[in-house]
Amino acid sequence: MRKFIFLFIVAGIAVFFQSCRSIKVSEYAVDNAPISPKLPALEKSFNNNNNTHVNGYSGIALNSSHSMQILNDEFDDNICNPYGAKYGYVLVSTSYIKSRAGLGFALISGYTLLLPNLLGFPMGRYYYEMQVTVEILNSKRELIGKYRAIGKGKAMVAYYYGYGSVSASTKANLDALKGALRDIRTQIQQDASRLNNDLQTAGPNNINR
Repeated sequence: MRKFIFLFIVAGIAVFFQSCRSIKVSEYAVDNAPISPKLPALEKSFNNNNNTHVNGYSGIALNSSHSMQILNDEFDDNICNPYGAKYGYVLVSTSYIKSRAGLGFALISGYTLLLPNLLGFPMGRYYYEMQVTVEILNSKRELIGKYRAIGKGKAMVAYYYGYGSVSASTKANLDALKGALRDIRTQIQQDASRLNNDLQTAGPNNINR
C-alpha cells in the first residue's frame, strides 16, 4: 500500500511538471505606450528592495537582472529618450507591501495526496503588492517630481491552467511590477510638459557638475 501511494505521488508530480504553463519571453516585455512628449535622456539609478520583510512575509523577488531590465526598458521605451545628452537623474526604488504564498492550498494538496489537484484544485497561489517610487531630479540634483504607485499580481500553482511554483512567483512579480509602472507612467504623462521645461532650463548634467 505504501509503495502504491509513493508511486501515485511520484506520477502526480511528473504530470504536474509536464502540464504546467511556463513564463513566455514576451511576458518580460514592457508596454509600448510612450508618454508625449518624452523626457530628455536621464541618468538612471535603480534600487531593488524586494527582499525586504513586509507585513510578516518575505518577498520572493524577480531575478534581479530581469527586474532591472524591465525598469530600464520602461524608461528607455516609454519615459525618456534613450540617447543624447543627459538632463537630470531618475531614481527608482521597489519594495513589497504584501507577499503571500497561499500555503493553505499546499497543505490541503498534501493531505489529500494530490487527488483534488488532478481535477484542477490549485496547489498554491502567489500574491504580491509591490510599491514603486520614482524621483526625477534636474541636473542640479533638485527634486522636480516624485511619483509612487502600488502594483498587484497573483498567479496560481496548478495543473493545466496554472504555473509551477517558481514560474507562478515570477508571473505574480511581473504583473505587480508592470502594473505599478503603468500607473507611474500615467502620473508622469500629466506632468510631462512641466518636467521637460524644468529639465531643459537646468541644462545638461555635465554643465552642473
